[in-house]
Amino acid sequence: MPSTQSSTGNLVAISGLPGSGKSDLADALRQALAAPVVAMDTHYRPTTPGGEVDFSDPASLDLDAVLKQIGRHWDDGARLVIAEGIFALTFEAVRSRACLMVWLEIPMDIGLARKLLRKLEAGADITPSIRGYLARGRDGYLRHVLPTHHRANLVLNGTRPVDDLVTEIAEKVPR
Repeated sequence: MPSTQSSTGNLVAISGLPGSGKSDLADALRQALAAPVVAMDTHYRPTTPGGEVDFSDPASLDLDAVLKQIGRHWDDGARLVIAEGIFALTFEAVRSRACLMVWLEIPMDIGLARKLLRKLEAGADITPSIRGYLARGRDGYLRHVLPTHHRANLVLNGTRPVDDLVTEIAEKVPR
């Protein structure tokens, strides 16, 4: 069980499969709790021989950059920081700083549909996402992401309204 507070501030780590609603929940928590968000998805680096990023492999995440960003928010006076991403519960270095570890539960098909719909709405070509999912994404999520759900101390249904999820998390965050 994580400590209730780090030596510098509180961290809420939110994880779940792609399309589970992590980013939407983190943004709603940012607004409700006036807490900065570290979007772990912005800290990937190429790891394949061809210089591509394998978004389903935790080795592609620049963990040092994530931890530095969390630390900067605490250094700037934030008492609460929210970190969200599929690997938020993967790394001990994140979990050990978290006062609350949240898993957003959602069926894989709904998550994939949400992810592809989001890309379509942004005008993006979904072909690379589909090819990546079929080539390595699904297996990577099953191997690296899904097994981390047992580390959460709060499991929420990612199909519920975001406002309900915010209320439930806000009640559990140390003030």
